[in-house]
Amino acid sequence: MLTASIPPVNPRNLRNQSAGLGISPHVRAFLANWISDYGSKAGRIMKVIGFNGFDPTLSQAIVGGHELRAEVIPQLEAWLNKQGFR
Repeated sequence: MLTASIPPVNPRNLRNQSAGLGISPHVRAFLANWISDYGSKAGRIMKVIGFNGFDPTLSQAIVGGHELRAEVIPQLEAWLNKQGFR
């Protein structure tokens, strides 16, 4: 009898698998803490990663659990790595 092996879940995975392109609770907590610690805003992060600073996408994802646009994810992953997200 063959059984399919299920790969382990990577805790660094940005995407919350049950919520489409939403971010995981671990990432949401990291972002919320980073913003608080540095007196920053989600819009500033969006600007740094190459999007309009007035784009509410990241703020909505952090606060309300909304989904991110697909084009935001690669840039946000790179930014998280630079900020020491583990």
